[in-house]
Amino acid sequence: MERPSFAILPPELRYKIYLFATPPRYVYLRGHGDPAEDLDESLPVPSNVSASPSTLGPYSTPDERVYFTSATQIPPLLHTCRESRDYLMGQGYELTFAARKCKQRTWFNYKKDILIVPVLPKGRQA
Repeated sequence: MERPSFAILPPELRYKIYLFATPPRYVYLRGHGDPAEDLDESLPVPSNVSASPSTLGPYSTPDERVYFTSATQIPPLLHTCRESRDYLMGQGYELTFAARKCKQRTWFNYKKDILIVPVLPKGRQA
């Protein structure tokens, strides 16, 4: 008996599996202050998002500048194979939230993921 192979499934079915296996996530960001750093305004912001690095506002740092990191798990199918990664990127997944100095970025889908940014009183860091 021959072993079943995912690769012989029609592409349309594989794409549906990729979507069903990648549910919306809560992506938790942590803000970090760096007096010599601000968000990289050259990074693209999707057209359907009204916030931009210059409109994010202060975040309890001495000069009110911030960068973000996240420990949220990367969707596994972004690392499984080229086809799943390419397809999911076409569905909206992108690397975002980088700063000039801190190049760490977070996979995020503006169409379906939910962004969680803690709001803390001035003087406290996330």
